[in-house]
Order: sequence, then C-alpha cells, then structure tokens
Amino acid sequence: MLLRTSRKTVLVAATGAVAALLTATTLPAAAASTNGDGRFTTIDVPGATATYPTVANDRGVVVGYYIDSSDNTHGFSDIDGLFNTINDPAGSEGTSVSGINDAGVVTGYYTDSNGNTNGFIDRSGVFTTIDDPAGIEGTFPTAINNAGVIVGVEFDASGKPHGFIYRSGTFTQFDAPSGVKGTQLGFISDLGVLTGTYTEANDDVVSFVYQDGRFTTVNDPDAAPYSTYIGAINDLGVIDGTYADASGASHGFVDTDGVFTTLDDPAGVDGTMVESINNVGAIIGSYIDSDGNIHGFEFIPEA
Repeated sequence: MLLRTSRKTVLVAATGAVAALLTATTLPAAAASTNGDGRFTTIDVPGATATYPTVANDRGVVVGYYIDSSDNTHGFSDIDGLFNTINDPAGSEGTSVSGINDAGVVTGYYTDSNGNTNGFIDRSGVFTTIDDPAGIEGTFPTAINNAGVIVGVEFDASGKPHGFIYRSGTFTQFDAPSGVKGTQLGFISDLGVLTGTYTEANDDVVSFVYQDGRFTTVNDPDAAPYSTYIGAINDLGVIDGTYADASGASHGFVDTDGVFTTLDDPAGVDGTMVESINNVGAIIGSYIDSDGNIHGFEFIPEA
C-alpha cells in the first residue's frame, strides 16, 4: 500500500468511546459487476461519504478506513458484509487501518489531540501504540504480514520520509540508496518481500520491489514517466498498484511476471486506485464515480 499524503496523512476528528470501538452494521446488497476475467464488488461503509479499503487477508477479511458525514476518519473491518468501526482510543483526531494478517492482528495509525500521528497494533480490541523514535513528524504503519512484521513510513524532524521495518519491538530504518529525498515502504509479503517508492534528487518517484538485497524497479508501460505506484506483492510474486496515464487519469494494474494488465472498475469513471493483492488473488482498491464519490471495491479473479 502506498502512503498518499492527500488521503492518508491528513486525518480529521474522530469520535467514539472505548466501549464503542467496534460497532457492527450489516451491509446492504453490494453492487457487483463482471469485467474480463473476474468480478468487482463495491464496498461502501453504511453512512460513509467515502470508503477506502486497503487490504484483505487470506481469510477474506477486508480492512481500511472511511470518512463519515462529519468529515471524521475511522478505521473499519468488513467480514462477509458485517462492518465494524475501529477507532484507537487515543485517536481523537482520526484512525486509519492499513493492514491485517491472517491471525486478525490489525495495524494502522491515529492522530491524537495534539495533532501527532502514531502507529498502532490492535489485537482483538487491545490497542498498543508503536512509534519509531526517529519519526519526529509521525509514524505511519502500512502493512503487517503473518510473521507479525510491520512496515511503514516515518517522517524525521525535517519532514523527510524513511521506510521502517518493525520486528519484535525493534524499528529498523530502511532507505533506498537512490532515495535522496525519501523512501516509503508500502507492503511486506509473508515471504518478507518489500515494496515501496523512493524519490530521487530530481523529485522523480520510483516504485520498487526489494528482495534478497536487490532493488527492482516497476513501471507500467502505459504509465506516464514516474507515475507507477505499487500497491502490494503476494507470495506468488504477483504485483498490483496504480498508474497515471499521459492525461493524468488513474488506473489499476496487475503485473504477472512482467506482463502488465490494466484493471479498472467499470463504475470508476473518474479513476481506479488499487491498493493490495492477497495470496488467493483478491485485489482491493477504490474508485471514483461520475459524481466524484469514492467507493471501495474487491476484485475476485475467475478460478
């Protein structure tokens, strides 16, 4: 998952007492459509003005965040159409959920009453704050794998982003050698493969996969230069993400062994953004409809 400043680093007021951190709502019949070799299903949190799912674990649990009618940001989980709101009790100014593993451990970040952004781990409703000591300007976890390893982005005192790996209570900074102006980690697979972006000295943003000490850049051939953004990689090595074309329109993509396929939700007249892919091939993202409203989706490929 790519940390996008416009969507994910600006959190607004969230409400809710500790006793009401998990409130369930049953999903109305979801809109669905077929497209090529699979099926899109729309994900809308009831009452939300915008829904941003971020990932589905291999058990099919979807998590993400949504904006309510008061412009507050909340995390959510979606289990077979049953929605639960997830608010870190310290996140008085907003909670976003970015990852979940197959054990149901959730990670994300919240903004407190002082405007500070902190990471968290949620184990069955028990929240633990995790803050990278180097993240003076904020800690943003973006993914968690089945080994419990978390990756994300921290911003230092100058506002420069650095990737981090959080393992067994210890933060390790991760910077791409060419990332003169910053590195962001967006995903870690169960095999420990990393994806992210780095920004070069000339402000070009480069997407990469990091495995066995080697950086491999990823560029969709239909993308404008430096406009490919990886969402995730699964254990089969299938990559997905988002690219902007020459006109600036956003499209999803799937990269299978270097063969790129565009993936656009049919309802996404004004753009499709792909966030993640799990080990059973389910793809999670969001789209913008003709009225400018943002909806989530899940794409299930044909067997």
